[in-house]
Amino acid sequence: MIVGLGIDLVKIDRIEKLVDTWDKKFLNKIYTKKEIQYCSRHKRSAQHYASTFAVKEAFIKAHGRQNINFKDIEVIRGKTGKPKINLYNNAKNIIQNKSIINIHVTITHDADYSVAAVILEH
Repeated sequence: MIVGLGIDLVKIDRIEKLVDTWDKKFLNKIYTKKEIQYCSRHKRSAQHYASTFAVKEAFIKAHGRQNINFKDIEVIRGKTGKPKINLYNNAKNIIQNKSIINIHVTITHDADYSVAAVILEH
């Protein structure tokens, strides 16, 4: 049964400007080391940072906006490129308390925007 749905739209150049302005301060506040390694190795790294940010926001919206640190939500890509979410600390506790057994994630982007959707399921 679906117990949460979240979607988020991020303008890629907004994230690119934040990275250009704040560099590591911004990156280290929002992204895990694995996410930074993944995003920074791509030619259009801002697109990947934006899509990862969108997943984090969509996850927060899907579960009801309780206090969660962005770094407690880690977006990884499997061998096929399919996104998955690893959870830590408060984010993991919230999901366990809600008896969530599946987290579905999808990402898409074009030249200007990244979009992510997250579905939480019992």
